[in-house]
Amino acid sequence: MKEKRIRDSIVDGIFYPQEKQELLKVIKGYFEEVNTDDEEAAGIISPHAGYQYSGIHSAKAFAAATGRKISTVVCLGPVHRDPENGIFLSESDYFHTPLGDIAVDQVLCQELFESSTHIIQHDIPHLEEHCLETQLPFVQYFFPKAKIVPILIGIQSPKTIISLANALDFVFTDKLDETLFLVSANASTYGKKEDSQRNADLLIELIEEGNPDKLIPAMTEKKLNSCGTGCIAAVLLAPSFNLSCRLLSHGSSSDVQENSANTVHYAAFQMIRNRSNE
Repeated sequence: MKEKRIRDSIVDGIFYPQEKQELLKVIKGYFEEVNTDDEEAAGIISPHAGYQYSGIHSAKAFAAATGRKISTVVCLGPVHRDPENGIFLSESDYFHTPLGDIAVDQVLCQELFESSTHIIQHDIPHLEEHCLETQLPFVQYFFPKAKIVPILIGIQSPKTIISLANALDFVFTDKLDETLFLVSANASTYGKKEDSQRNADLLIELIEEGNPDKLIPAMTEKKLNSCGTGCIAAVLLAPSFNLSCRLLSHGSSSDVQENSANTVHYAAFQMIRNRSNE
């Protein structure tokens, strides 16, 4: 019998609690603070930081989809450490967190792999990356029966982003009713407060105004510095998805570290399918 490959957690005890019951208590506590009028989100944007900074925003994002029956969560995030060209699928069969193992849908991963020459099956970027791992306890809490499709983008070139958008469209257009798109992205990178605020404000403006086609040029012109800009653009630019976004919450690390000269911004969004355009 083939041995199951498991991607072990690497930031439990650092970004979020290492002990199962404590982790469940923390996520439940966030969820109890959340109010949402719409629980049918087709996709969400959730930040990735220590839960004390961004956990409440992640909870708000996930809560926006709790009215749906989800079988697959497509998880997209950026490679932070030494990114290379490519879109990287995990070769692991499971991702582990303190809440247990969550299965990777390798059938869908194979379909994606076959849909674009930019997509690579390569585990190393996943083994060293935290942005998807920080989302998984929320996936397990809110959608315990769902499988995941973990996707990391390396260097976020326009060609790579458009290629991923088309691949997602090709594989998931007929599966939208049971799929949740989860983008792991902060609204800005860590930097001086004024710069971080300006970058976050522009990202939020472009997303809310429904201008995903402007995300890529703004990124390449360095008007945006969100690590997940390319991932956001890839989902919103998928030709058949017809998605628009609504901001659910926005905050920064300065909300916790008040006296810091630098900050990073976090935002939670829900993506809504515009069925009238189909």
